Amino acid sequence: MTHTFLTPRSHTILLSTVMPFYNEEAVLHLLRPTLTAFLDQLPYPCEIITVNDGRSDRTIDLLVDWCRSDPQLKVLTSLGISVISAPPRRGSATIPAVRTC
Repeated sequence: MTHTFLTPRSHTILLSTVMPFYNEEAVLHLLRPTLTAFLDQLPYPCEIITVNDGRSDRTIDLLVDWCRSDPQLKVLTSLGISVISAPPRRGSATIPAVRTC
């Protein structure tokens, strides 16, 4: 028996993934090529929504540089509430943020 989990549809599908970042400067250079290669293999459009989560290093600068060269990437900056430590809520979480790039 063959299962088809992702079937083509007549309307545009956009896969959005939210990724919080907190002091990731040291590893961001490893993530970027791996994530980009993965997204390029997918048969549908994707976007990565990154959330700068109160960093004290150059994470935001690196994310903005990446965003400027890759339209699949969006950069948000959290406004004081940690995405990583926010309590889970039923449905979807709402975290105040502003778009940086």
